[in-house]
Amino acid sequence: MTSTRRAHLPPRVLPTLCGTAHLALAVAFGVVAADPRGVAGFSYHPRMLAIVHLVTLGWLTASILGSLYLVGPIALRMWIPVTRLDYTAFALVLIGIVGMVAHFWTRGYGGNGVVGPGPKPKPVPGAGHSVLPAANCVLVSIPMVQMPEG
Repeated sequence: MTSTRRAHLPPRVLPTLCGTAHLALAVAFGVVAADPRGVAGFSYHPRMLAIVHLVTLGWLTASILGSLYLVGPIALRMWIPVTRLDYTAFALVLIGIVGMVAHFWTRGYGGNGVVGPGPKPKPVPGAGHSVLPAANCVLVSIPMVQMPEG
């Protein structure tokens, strides 16, 4: 059995995920250091939401996905090949992080922050009809509790 040097190296997608994670954390720290009053105050302030999502989605999610490429082969004791689908998933995660953070940062709730304000999405017909009967079944199955008076 021949062993190449490439077989023992981590996959190439790992630096992109870990680099994205560290970049997101550095940007979050930099924004807070540059304008601490901009994220202070009410917890649902749009800029505070942007920083929170930058840390949780950018740093934590990218770190977890990157660590899967290190820990996965060790835990499963097998090589996990990296395919185009992995890079596509990374691109979609990156687009989602940038889109959500930009959306919150622009303080607009009408459209997404990357493209600009747009028309409100139309509701999907029948989407609520599948949720409501299920919720009704759960609520009906909960027994009524008699509360003591006084």
